[in-house]
Amino acid sequence: MKPRLLVVASHPIQYFVPIYSELTRSGRLETHVAYCRQFGIEPTYDRQFGEHIEWGPNLLKGYEYTFLRNVSPITNTFNPLHAINPGVIGNVLRWADVIWINGVVYPSNWLAIAAAKAKRIPILMRSEMHPNSIDRKGLKSWLKRSFYRNAFKFIDRAMTIGTQNSQAYLTLGIDKTQLTVTPYAVDMSRFQVAEAERLTRRMQQRAAWGLNAEDVAVLFLGKLTQRKHPEALLGLDSSQTASTLALVWVGAGEREGTLRKGAMGLRSARAIFGGLVNQSRIADVLWASDIFVMPSEREPWGLVLNEAMAAGLPAVVSDQVGAGPDLCLEGQTGYIVPAGDNEAFIDAVDKLARDRTLREHMGHAARRHIAGWTPQMAARGIEEAAFAELAQCNR
Repeated sequence: MKPRLLVVASHPIQYFVPIYSELTRSGRLETHVAYCRQFGIEPTYDRQFGEHIEWGPNLLKGYEYTFLRNVSPITNTFNPLHAINPGVIGNVLRWADVIWINGVVYPSNWLAIAAAKAKRIPILMRSEMHPNSIDRKGLKSWLKRSFYRNAFKFIDRAMTIGTQNSQAYLTLGIDKTQLTVTPYAVDMSRFQVAEAERLTRRMQQRAAWGLNAEDVAVLFLGKLTQRKHPEALLGLDSSQTASTLALVWVGAGEREGTLRKGAMGLRSARAIFGGLVNQSRIADVLWASDIFVMPSEREPWGLVLNEAMAAGLPAVVSDQVGAGPDLCLEGQTGYIVPAGDNEAFIDAVDKLARDRTLREHMGHAARRHIAGWTPQMAARGIEEAAFAELAQCNR
């Protein structure tokens, strides 16, 4: 009989579904996902985007799942108390041999932990935790660190998504022997098309934006919020290559009005607002662009960087992007600049904007590098973690 892995997940997430499907396809574990909420299945209002969103792909295909009854009156998914599902206890006790939780802030995760400890079931944890989220000064940060240090004593194995994530775990008391690499990944199949099709779709999207062959499209793709600093693109109007630049914002959020107002004052660069797109259109948006930028602060990972690299784009990211050390190899696949350093950001983009050969070289290198960051590799890591802990239990 195959070991049974129960995944306790807040809601269906487009980036996790390929991993669930791969675990199911592999068949080494009998995998079942217990969802705490149905957020994301139908068009749903997202507070940070500021509008209703529909992610596009069917998020419930290729694996077994259950929606647990949620008794929380809170609908805001950014509030940890939004998921209270007492039924998870029965799922753990009746079915699981090993459980996977994402983080330790949701009440339902603690219910699952309690049930697993009662039955002596191994607990695997995966999260986006980043050193920037725990190294601040002040009482609040001290309390947060204390909470995590104590919470992690209940975790048998942490499944790390990258270098910075591993460092955060080690800082908070998890031993390096408790770490298993499970790369943070996206569905690469969306970017695996014939070159002729890619070029056709690139030209179609660029035509929709009103771009010509000489325009250099600098893309910001994500929520237009203060923490992600989409306004950094406006500073590119002072770069040496400004007259060739098309500044493209694809997304929605609280800063959109401010950005549109700022774009009216551009002297040389052009501004394009592409609106919110779902997963079915992200590849086209990336293929139509020439440089990808992520000037965020306190960005735990940034999976859109994975997508940009899969589409063959060089990137300029801040040093507070969690994915940076693993994916944005300095001078090879892109550049990392200090968060908030507008001059360094402009210089890095300018270097890429003036040299098409450099952009293409880095884009090819990015595509080669990201080829190793797949849902299949993540699934293999999760299987490794599960079997390692099950072996410990049987000793």
